[in-house]
Amino acid sequence: MSEKKRMIKDVTGYSISSILTQLLSIIRGIVVARFLGPALYGIFNLLRILLGYSQYSQLGMLPAMSKEIPYRKGRGEPIENIKNIVFTITLIISLIIGLGVIVFSFLFSSMFPESLISGLRIVSVLILLQQIYFFYSNYLRAVKEFIFISIIEILMTVINFALTILFLIYGFSLNGILVALMISYVVVIIYIIRKMKIPLKLYFEKIQAFVLLRNGLPLLLIGIGNICLDSIDKLMIAGFYGTNELGLYSISAMIIAFMLSFSSSAGSVMFPSMMEQYGKRRNEEDLKNYLMKPLVIISCATAILIGIVFIAIPMAVQVFLPKYILGVDAIRIVIFSTFFIAITSILGNYMIAVNKERIVIAIQFISIGLTITLNYITIMLGYGLTGIAMATVATFAFYSTCILFISLRKQPDMIKIISKLYFPLVYVIGLVVIMEKLINPGNLIWTISELGIFAILCLPLIIYINRETSVISEMFSMAKKRIKI
Repeated sequence: MSEKKRMIKDVTGYSISSILTQLLSIIRGIVVARFLGPALYGIFNLLRILLGYSQYSQLGMLPAMSKEIPYRKGRGEPIENIKNIVFTITLIISLIIGLGVIVFSFLFSSMFPESLISGLRIVSVLILLQQIYFFYSNYLRAVKEFIFISIIEILMTVINFALTILFLIYGFSLNGILVALMISYVVVIIYIIRKMKIPLKLYFEKIQAFVLLRNGLPLLLIGIGNICLDSIDKLMIAGFYGTNELGLYSISAMIIAFMLSFSSSAGSVMFPSMMEQYGKRRNEEDLKNYLMKPLVIISCATAILIGIVFIAIPMAVQVFLPKYILGVDAIRIVIFSTFFIAITSILGNYMIAVNKERIVIAIQFISIGLTITLNYITIMLGYGLTGIAMATVATFAFYSTCILFISLRKQPDMIKIISKLYFPLVYVIGLVVIMEKLINPGNLIWTISELGIFAILCLPLIIYINRETSVISEMFSMAKKRIKI
């Protein structure tokens, strides 16, 4: 099988599993939001933010492993000790961080709500389990085991979904949700160990550890920068408005995670291949095939998805989460950030592959300052959640455009390429604005009708994707051969 067809197969399979897991996660999220209510759901999201930050506690060792293993494979160098060193350091640091969270929860128990304190104690264990899971996940991506990754992600989601529902039914509330996640991690980690039999041992070698640390620190900073950009709006909402408003706004987080399933899957599949290719000759020109066509596909696909969600979300929230209806306007705005995040996920991998991490960090630093400033201004002007959503979209648009200009700076037709990439978003914005003026859906039938009209009007974008990349024709060809077999 050619490299192109292999990547199409891996991206398709991995994307399908990601979409399935995100759909289950959305259903789970809706159930959790309904059971907890806005205030407790806001506390739950604060704990999720803490877990999100803790994933970078291993000083960039995990992303360094994801980069170094395929790169060294491309150069024909040994890779065995890398995973052992990373595993050892990750385990030790996770234990220290988890212990620190437990100590904090006891020292400051009188300063915070009881639900937050008890949640922190469970999170202290989750930090360790999460890091072990991420270690295996990163290693499997580095060696291109994407089918197995798809299996474990579906398994993780199904177990977590079932246990969460069970614990909520029996009245365990927030702590039950966290314990469900903890059990899910344990089961999946045991499954990985038994199924893959990856040889691991506690091992430390100073020189290799230093190389990994040196290569990992910029990736760590990029990861922290990403999570800052993703969470500053939520932290400022919690600080200025409270957990109730955070709960209303946080519905957007699970929607955005679903919308980014395809682009994140594509980026994960392409990155090890990019590193192997770059390791062979260290030539940036060799990576063009991993950049231009994927960007065209992702820009069109994400723009279409934004339009679908924009149309569907008011009715969906009204039916499934009526308590969160006040957050709909902000959600409809903030989903536009997914377009810029999706493009940046591909470009970010390219910048990391060609060792341009410092530029990414600099742009992130400026973007973080920008989002804090814009969010603060909108809060002071009284624009509320919708103002924060607009500030967030503006920040990601700035970040994405800067990364685009840097990545494509050597292309003679750079402005034309950027215009072509942004055109699908402009087209979809035009469609939804016109349709909002002409159609005012007040029930399910009208919403479905609007979605049908939107789908027809998006056919030119689908035709454009195939004309530029042939990816749809390739997928049909592969499907026909598989059916014949």
